[in-house]
Amino acid sequence: MPISKRQAVHWMFDVAVALKALNSVLEIAAGYFLIFKPGWVGPAAARWSAQVLNAHPAAPFAAAITRWGAGLTLDTEHFASTYLIAHGAAKLFIAWALLKAWAHRTLS
Repeated sequence: MPISKRQAVHWMFDVAVALKALNSVLEIAAGYFLIFKPGWVGPAAARWSAQVLNAHPAAPFAAAITRWGAGLTLDTEHFASTYLIAHGAAKLFIAWALLKAWAHRTLS
């Protein structure tokens, strides 16, 4: 039995909002990870980009990551963690509200 266009749109909407909710949960987790394990992002980025630059000395992206990693401070990581948690929470709320409004609309 084929599904209708309306059912397909409803299914795609549900999947998109569920992916947005999953992304927001991952953002919140990353923010908390930065809070509980500070000071590792800059050195890790510098190590990774140094390995890339050893293999490909002309890689401009790796050179930019090296400069970025060297300049990353704990204050920057605290800001990033706050931003990730707040942005993730806002997206999670929006996803919940969208699903609630969509469910209310389809039930009416």
